[in-house]
Amino acid sequence: TAKRHLAAYLLASFNPYVRDQMVTWPRTKEVASHPLIEDLERDSELTELIAGRSGEWKYFRLLRHPRVRAAVQDPALRKKLRKMDTADEIRAILTGQSPRKRLPWLQRILK
Repeated sequence: TAKRHLAAYLLASFNPYVRDQMVTWPRTKEVASHPLIEDLERDSELTELIAGRSGEWKYFRLLRHPRVRAAVQDPALRKKLRKMDTADEIRAILTGQSPRKRLPWLQRILK
């Protein structure tokens, strides 16, 4: 889960507007200010991968990238990433609406 959240975060942070918002957004600013995240965002190889044209494999290659895998091994970063649902936070940033309260998985199924 943490690796997927990190990959989604990196893809979204490629957009300068979204990146600026994530730095100040209450639920993402801890992740955005983490030194490993800042280092990954400056990595030219990852930037080229995200900016590349082969979109269908971009996310898969990002998940398998050695630097992304190594970053997720950091216990503090992994804990922060697991607490956050990146997709909901990005949606909230773009729409201006706070994310709905997440229900436990069984309640979501039964709803």
